[in-house]
Amino acid sequence: MRDEDFARVAEDFANSFTCYLYGFWGQKLTREEYNRVNALPAIHGENNKFGNQKYIGTGVFPFDCICFLKADLAGATLDRRLSYAQMVSNPMGDINNEDFLALMQRNGNINPKNAKRGMGLATKGHAAIALGNGRWVDANFINGKQNGVMIHETGIEQFTCAGRIPGIEYSDGVKVGDVIPMTVTKIENGIAYGEAKVDVSQEIKVGSKVTIAKGAVSGGGNPKYANQPILSKYANGKYIDTVAEIGTFDGEQQARLAGINTWVAFKYLTVVG
Repeated sequence: MRDEDFARVAEDFANSFTCYLYGFWGQKLTREEYNRVNALPAIHGENNKFGNQKYIGTGVFPFDCICFLKADLAGATLDRRLSYAQMVSNPMGDINNEDFLALMQRNGNINPKNAKRGMGLATKGHAAIALGNGRWVDANFINGKQNGVMIHETGIEQFTCAGRIPGIEYSDGVKVGDVIPMTVTKIENGIAYGEAKVDVSQEIKVGSKVTIAKGAVSGGGNPKYANQPILSKYANGKYIDTVAEIGTFDGEQQARLAGINTWVAFKYLTVVG
């Protein structure tokens, strides 16, 4: 899924009929479904305090914050509601807010103010989607004044970090409106013309020479050794190894490095040649 499609669907829901309910991902809000979810041990009637029983049978799309992201990532639209199995089949799996915060810390740990459109926003107990230029969208219930999926123009600084969401294809190219460095080659009638200097990361492929970031862990190519810390003599941003093989595990692109014979996620690698 492209970052633009992910963000656009989130905006579509924000402009539709939604409400906030724990444990919901946009499925039909019937009395039976409300009672079933409300009886789950992790919820225990918490939804009663939101007063959203009034929406039962009205065609509303009910969401909580993290399920909103998972449903969007799994392909939910205003015309497509998902089963539980479909929702949890998204590239992140059935993660909770704490898992999502850890994922965003691993996948960039970016200052939320700098988050690109379609990136995830995380803080303890809450998750949202960046829309660019400081705007963001979430599913929330704010003192009864705002309810459901909503777009915010301010307040993005409340999040701890931002990062790339697995399964999203992010566009890092230059587009209209971007401010980029430029070497001026001509000035005509008070207008400067020049060549843009754009930092485009090299593509990781078989044969690439890469360094490994500090704190990197092993990937899922060999499940027996997955998520084990890589020795600091290799994961130090200086050791150079060669990509021998590329694969996708747990929704992440990963490379097997020839020198240490270990799978490492792309997010930990930097191409140096």
